[in-house]
Amino acid sequence: MPKMRVAQFLLILSALFITGCAANGPPFSRMENSDPNKALIYIYRCSGASDFDRVLDVYIDEEPRGRLLYNGYLAYALDPGKRVLTVKNNVLGHLTIYPDLIEGHEYYFRWSYNSHGLVVRECRLEAIPSEIAIEEIKDTKRSD
Repeated sequence: MPKMRVAQFLLILSALFITGCAANGPPFSRMENSDPNKALIYIYRCSGASDFDRVLDVYIDEEPRGRLLYNGYLAYALDPGKRVLTVKNNVLGHLTIYPDLIEGHEYYFRWSYNSHGLVVRECRLEAIPSEIAIEEIKDTKRSD
């Protein structure tokens, strides 16, 4: 097969692979908080992350709550208080944080991943200020 055809084939194959791992739900929109006694949380993963091929499982208080796909987000209304938020991956392990949620507040948590070639440099799960998160999350789609 000529080099040009091989390159085209690999490009098409890559596009299909990425599309299969990407979130394809509705575009991001803020949840209506119908219960002022709840806290709203958003967990997101930007399209610029280099881990497009990784499926991330989200757990809240050790209960499975969904899969966070490439360029995706998940949203939940939760009771206030100390929570256990974990993102797991069968290759990279897991990261856990312990946010203390306040009723009526919104929280944004971003998964990010830095690598150099095939070498994983750093994975992060961190709280992001709303003014930054809203700009980052606006181009994502619902993962579940």
